[in-house]
Amino acid sequence: MNKQILYKYIYSSPIGNLAFISNGKYLTKIVLEEELENNDYQLNNDLAIFKQCQQYFNEYFKQKIPNIKLPYILEGTEFQKKIWLIIKDIPYGHSMTYKDIGKLYLKKYNLNNISYQAIGHAISKNPLLILIPCHRILGQNNKLTGFRIGINNKKILLDIENINYQE
Repeated sequence: MNKQILYKYIYSSPIGNLAFISNGKYLTKIVLEEELENNDYQLNNDLAIFKQCQQYFNEYFKQKIPNIKLPYILEGTEFQKKIWLIIKDIPYGHSMTYKDIGKLYLKKYNLNNISYQAIGHAISKNPLLILIPCHRILGQNNKLTGFRIGINNKKILLDIENINYQE
């Protein structure tokens, strides 16, 4: 069985070097470069998907709402994917709480209860930083909460979008 070739592109951003990972057609991961577990990725600066990513993130970091739809594939458990798809719909410049995410999940899947720890765990495994905007999730009363790539990076992203938060 042949192992699928994955490509990477390194993008310099205000929160550090972002590594875009693609199977050649779809985006599969956006992480900080230092989060890459291995180096089994072929560097490729010419893929169309990476050029789209550059456009998207150039706009985003200039405080513009990107009008680009990046094609991606979500890799995770079914529960994680469901949580990520809810988060994906948080509009630019807006925030939600873990409780809000839980209520939406319960309503969407017609359930009675959910573990907020499970939601937090799913959020921490988000494979597409910024694109799936987990930085827009705050605690009650807009309280700043943890972020996989650091609270300072979360502040930078929230400030870019002019989202109010409490420290």
